[in-house]
Amino acid sequence: MKKISSLLVVLMLTLGAFAQDGGLLRLGLRGSPNLSWLRPDTKGVDNGGLRFGYSFGITADLNVLGSENYTFSTGIELINVGGKLEYADQVYPDPNDRTINFPGTSEAIFRLRYIEIPWTLKLKTNEIGYLTYFGQVGMGTGFNIRARRDLDQSYSGGTLSTEDEDANSDVGFFRVSLILSAGAEYSLTETTSLMVGVTFNNGFTDVLTNKYFELDDNDGTVNVGSDNEPIEGPDWKAISNYLALNIGILF
Repeated sequence: MKKISSLLVVLMLTLGAFAQDGGLLRLGLRGSPNLSWLRPDTKGVDNGGLRFGYSFGITADLNVLGSENYTFSTGIELINVGGKLEYADQVYPDPNDRTINFPGTSEAIFRLRYIEIPWTLKLKTNEIGYLTYFGQVGMGTGFNIRARRDLDQSYSGGTLSTEDEDANSDVGFFRVSLILSAGAEYSLTETTSLMVGVTFNNGFTDVLTNKYFELDDNDGTVNVGSDNEPIEGPDWKAISNYLALNIGILF
């Protein structure tokens, strides 16, 4: 958290310095409901569907290229995303007795929270009526501050469920993404605009850090060793993506 706080302070000081140098700085507030998912890249792990999330934060458009049609756009956002993964697992009905276990399947719902700083170039049209259209492209840097998981494990004897467990040890701290946005600004006054748009945020970095299990090629169940413990396989690999509807106001 200290590293994140330092980055935020540096960002605010940089924006303040540009504003003092005569740059055109517009600040705004934005809220964004989103649909998010996890795209796995590990054998035997499948995407289990979409999750509803949301984000909100402060945006900053800075004119540094000498034209109002081109701005550097950044800010600070709190984003809540996640996804559902389905995979083969080894189930232990009694957590205190690991000699008793059964092959089964698990469904894990991850709920991830990041502080994200976008670094994007915003390309704008001239005002048409009261509307200005824009496209936006750039990178996002995210820092995980919370990870929770709901887990349902099914096997021949039934189902075991765990809700809202801490998953911070299984989730990476840093997330890098590609940001693609498009939308429009509607002028309310000479200096105030209503903004509506959509954003596709495509993750680049693996968000999971734990180990997966080795699978049997014949039936897809987890292989166990002579000690009756699952044999570790490759690292988990999953990318976090989301599609957001942006609604905000710029001053």
